[in-house]
Amino acid sequence: MKKLIIFLCLGLMGCPGGLQSRNDIKTADGRFDSSDGPSRATSGRMSTPKAAEQASDYQNLLEEVRRLNGQVEELQHRMQMSEQNKNQENLAQKVDALEKRLISFSETLLLFESQMNQKLATNSQAARSAEAKPSSGREDPFEKGESLFKRSDWKNAILEYNKYRDNFPKGKNYSEATYKIGVCFQELNMKDEARAFYTEVIEKFPKAKSARSAKYRLNQLKK
Repeated sequence: MKKLIIFLCLGLMGCPGGLQSRNDIKTADGRFDSSDGPSRATSGRMSTPKAAEQASDYQNLLEEVRRLNGQVEELQHRMQMSEQNKNQENLAQKVDALEKRLISFSETLLLFESQMNQKLATNSQAARSAEAKPSSGREDPFEKGESLFKRSDWKNAILEYNKYRDNFPKGKNYSEATYKIGVCFQELNMKDEARAFYTEVIEKFPKAKSARSAKYRLNQLKK
């Protein structure tokens, strides 16, 4: 639309004499006397007002074209600003969504760290209590075996686990003690002994959790 208006403006500027009054058209058609008498004099007297009228019409039309051209530019500017504002609004929404996700992740991380710290504190307190507990003949051999197992004291752990098996043949930790003995022998590179205890756990306690672990380790020994 802007190009069309500019083209119209240039056309008008190129032919300022293109506008004709009604009298000019009538004269061109021969309706008035074209002799050299008074009519020519009258035509000469009217030429100046006609030119002024044409110039005035041209100037008015040119100003209207300029005004319309300015309105077009203003509308285009408003459209550009509207599009920019829309893009900025979309960008702001995306940034806001990312900030919310970041806050959610941060809260989850803090909660996880808090839980981990609580577990570490509990384990540390339990370890200190175990170390402070005085040794006596009544101490559970399985618990003592567990403590030795954690310290990789394989030989003494075997003795304590086996003591538990002797004292509590129907104890709730019997299958676990048997499995741990097998692990201790495997760590000592005594594979045949380890295989025997793994097999015992699988055969006597097939549904126990330790049986699944024993099957896994037994398969590792076969490789």
